[in-house]
Amino acid sequence: MSRKPLTPMEWRRVLEDPDWEVNDSGHNVSRVLSFSYNDLPLHLKSCFLYCSLFPEDYLIQRKRLINLWIAEGFVESRPGKVIEDVADKYLEELLDRSMLLVGEVGNDGDVYSCQVHDLLREFSIPMAKEEISGEFYGGKRNFEPSETTRRLFTVAGNVTQILKNRHMSRVCSLLVFPDNNWNLSFREPLIHNFKRLRVLYADGIYKQDVPITLRDAVHLRLHVLEVKWGMREFCSEFSASIHKMHQLISLAIWAAHEQMDRTPALLDPEVLHLPPSLMLLRLKMQLQRIPSSLSSHSRLAKLTLMSTSLIEDPIVSLRSFPNLSYLYLEKAYTGKHIGGCSRGSFPSLRNLVILDLNQWEEWGDIEVGSFPCLSYLRIYGCLKLKMLPQGFQRLVTLRHLKFSYMPEVFMNRLKPHEGADPFKIQHIPLINIT
Repeated sequence: MSRKPLTPMEWRRVLEDPDWEVNDSGHNVSRVLSFSYNDLPLHLKSCFLYCSLFPEDYLIQRKRLINLWIAEGFVESRPGKVIEDVADKYLEELLDRSMLLVGEVGNDGDVYSCQVHDLLREFSIPMAKEEISGEFYGGKRNFEPSETTRRLFTVAGNVTQILKNRHMSRVCSLLVFPDNNWNLSFREPLIHNFKRLRVLYADGIYKQDVPITLRDAVHLRLHVLEVKWGMREFCSEFSASIHKMHQLISLAIWAAHEQMDRTPALLDPEVLHLPPSLMLLRLKMQLQRIPSSLSSHSRLAKLTLMSTSLIEDPIVSLRSFPNLSYLYLEKAYTGKHIGGCSRGSFPSLRNLVILDLNQWEEWGDIEVGSFPCLSYLRIYGCLKLKMLPQGFQRLVTLRHLKFSYMPEVFMNRLKPHEGADPFKIQHIPLINIT
């Protein structure tokens, strides 16, 4: 009702509408849920039904959900708008309408994850099968995908048998969620014949089962692979398969050592053969150098590097990427100096997050014309950084600056009337220091 006109006519219509009557009858509850669903704009219905196919009580990470919606084609392109921002507005509206519930909230108050209420999920699953050709399998009953199934969400159970089903060749989207009693592994010929596969999301791959044969999945648009344990070396065949996916837009890889050791594995960056179609890339592994195959990725819009232990300056390596709008660096660089930026550097960057660069001491000069779109900057836990760079005041588009767990010498320089550098940040409307 918060989105309805506040007029006597509208309230009278609600008062007289039997769909709003709630009693002990489950049928009446379903009518109310149906009313809430039918009141959604068309572009939000598919997004909501998609969420209902996630496992019960599953916390859906905000960024992953946005990437999935985009890959599924649920998000409309709008002139002058970044498609991720459009998808984010979709999510905000579903939350405002209470069709999705807030899950986890970050320290900054931003919603980190969301979920679907059990009643809404139960109500929506049959509709998802009808409206978006989606099904969910929880491993508690015999299950066979229908010949109309195009999107399959599954957890536990005999997944191997499901994937061998004769109708699986028609599936375009596969999302797999392991539970506490089951480790996910893909082996031949499970993914081999998925010629129509466009979206693959695998939440957790363990032990030596990492190599995935995807050589026939040439239509794949979104592939989120989180290799959490048991990766001794990156499979060249797997990398070669990725390189052939000319529609792949999003890729996340977490390469770690054996068993319970979550230390990111050291990989040869030249093994990573990344397709030029990539727009979103997230890597958690020791690389030491930016992969050379990344240099030609003019479409890359979002890049996350975690625990990469680069010995080469990532700012220098990435500053010429024309469409990079989001850069996240966490334990990504082991050097003491980050280079300056000349005119034209990072022409599209809007968000820059730098966390836990433990050896970083100096930041080179920022010249006029660099970072022309930067609106958000966060620096966290860089305990040796001495000061903001010369020319920082030239970042005239910066609207939000956050510092957390920074050294005393750094913060003292920014104190009004006492420090040497308050002029560098006085133009910024919102500054958070924790």
